[in-house]
Amino acid sequence: MRRFVLPLIALGFLASACSSEAADPMAVPPQVVANWFDAVEAGDIEAAGATVVPGSLAVVLAVENDLTSEQLAVLAADGVPADAASAYWASFRDGFSAFAGRPMSTLAVGDYNEFESEGEQYAAVEVTGTSGAVTTVFTRLGDDGMWEVDLVASLGSGFVGHLRASHAVLPVGEEGSAARDVYREIVEPAMWAAMAAGEFGDDFARQALALVEEIGDDG
Repeated sequence: MRRFVLPLIALGFLASACSSEAADPMAVPPQVVANWFDAVEAGDIEAAGATVVPGSLAVVLAVENDLTSEQLAVLAADGVPADAASAYWASFRDGFSAFAGRPMSTLAVGDYNEFESEGEQYAAVEVTGTSGAVTTVFTRLGDDGMWEVDLVASLGSGFVGHLRASHAVLPVGEEGSAARDVYREIVEPAMWAAMAAGEFGDDFARQALALVEEIGDDG
């Protein structure tokens, strides 16, 4: 089983905590990122799931675990079961803590930049460590006017090659149509957003553009 974590883990961020107290915890991008960190750290799977783009966790789990196209489609449509979500978020939390030596909840969440991508509103939120290095968590404005963490876009730089490999083996025809719809509805906009922000460099952009073109070839 593969395990993907945010680029911030590879950089080993050690920073002061960002307060989670706000009148509306989903109203501004930095606050939703801080609440996501706090929920994962606390093992609150309901809160963690509520902060991310619907279907994005299903994509991550499917790619990590080499699930079938049918399993991906079911997870995206019906939601990730509580036990699977709990196991994933616990592993995510523990992987970060083991690497950085500090809980996720101690990360400092900073400034953000709003931008539009393919008709959707996004915000790139900075997370800065004591070394001065900066990484990005992407959030998307939902239909309800609340911001959500785009997990697929945020994992983009280390995830795109695996997304391409998983997409390449999806069945053709009716058998794979529902899974291909998931890539079109969740993965494609995430790749466009990450490319538009320009945070992950040229190699990511080349791979992301190739993936978007491959998704487009699905018809």
